[in-house]
Amino acid sequence: MTPPTPRSVSSAALAVLVAAAAVGLSASATRLEPARADGNLSTKEFGRAKRQLEAALAADEAVAAIRALEEIVQDDSWRAAELLIEVGVRAGDLVIHEAARTGLATIRDDRARRKMVDLIRRSGSRGDWRAKAVVCRALARRGDALAREGLVHGLADRVGAVRRIALDGLARRQDPDVVEALIGALERVEAEAEGGGRLGHFELRRELHRLTARGFTDAAGWRGFWDEQGAGFVFGPLGARPKAAPGPLGPAFFGERMASDRLVVATSLPASMATADLLPVGVVPDEADRHEPIARAERLRAELRRSLGELDRRARFAVVAASDALAGGRGRAEPVWVSSAELASAKPSAVTEVDEALGRLAPAGEARRLTLAIERALGIAEADTIIVVADGPPTDAATAAAFAKRIDFANRFRRVRIHGVALADGAVSFLESIAERNGGTVTRAR
Repeated sequence: MTPPTPRSVSSAALAVLVAAAAVGLSASATRLEPARADGNLSTKEFGRAKRQLEAALAADEAVAAIRALEEIVQDDSWRAAELLIEVGVRAGDLVIHEAARTGLATIRDDRARRKMVDLIRRSGSRGDWRAKAVVCRALARRGDALAREGLVHGLADRVGAVRRIALDGLARRQDPDVVEALIGALERVEAEAEGGGRLGHFELRRELHRLTARGFTDAAGWRGFWDEQGAGFVFGPLGARPKAAPGPLGPAFFGERMASDRLVVATSLPASMATADLLPVGVVPDEADRHEPIARAERLRAELRRSLGELDRRARFAVVAASDALAGGRGRAEPVWVSSAELASAKPSAVTEVDEALGRLAPAGEARRLTLAIERALGIAEADTIIVVADGPPTDAATAAAFAKRIDFANRFRRVRIHGVALADGAVSFLESIAERNGGTVTRAR
């Protein structure tokens, strides 16, 4: 089911809400002040605020809901935190979801915060993973030891989305306990690899590299280094030039590394993909002396064929692509898809199968199929990274902006990283609107 588009609020607060939502906070959420240490609400006051919140959610009134959340946050208790978690899980409006998460981060009551950590720590069932995701994203806003403890527990969760959010929350925290936790997580990932899984291996190595400036390629290397030097390790300035490369991070794809072992490439083949671009010498894979125009669709296919063929055999991938026509000029009323609901092992036969399927498509029609391709890619549960390839926006600017918000809403729990590859300048702005809110970057292919 396609997630609802976050609803605009038709009031004087509209412009402020939209602007604040763009940086991850609603307008009223930015006024959610830390709860007063002695400011617990009475049972009557809390009940009234809760009823106001329920009424606002039922009426889809974002401003009223956020005002009620402001009141609830002042209770500074587990009952307030529990309600904020519930709203974060079930809110159908991205602004309300973010306001609840922001309010949760301001809770100071020790018992409430301990229970939030306990919620993450318990194994439970997969049914409560969204609550864990909400709590992890709230704790990521805090820098204290209890928040760190909760995020470390999140690294060991059975659900990949919770592990990703916890890793994001621990990113760049120069703390020996964090390094120890990351190495432990890497050891678990490699143990899972015996059963075919490696979810998060690239991301864990990359974060360890950021923190320690070392470039070991497996858990054994990191464990040996940390056992020997961890006790007296001195962290360097973040962002300083690393002493070592982070180890292999996957094959290059249009100049950027496919730094994932659970990835999906999403694209469409509108008529513009038949445009031939003159590329610099050596850009086209396997044709170092070629210096003539090449169609964008042809270049994409060649780049996929090469890069997917270089993936580690333990990696898994999918390609989601659509066109309005088959090769040979046969048009279709409905789009033709190269798509899968699951990731495939990166075996040569799977890469060949995808390449041949892409070869049966012809550039035709408009770029609007791209939005459907991205939504299909988000529906593949195993994926932790999506690479969107486009040569232009899928629709007009206003509709593209609304779509970017819808993608942000759909990805609010899983936090799949979404990167973009722009085959032409016209695609850059659209891809940036998706990538910047979903942990990704945009590459302009040359």
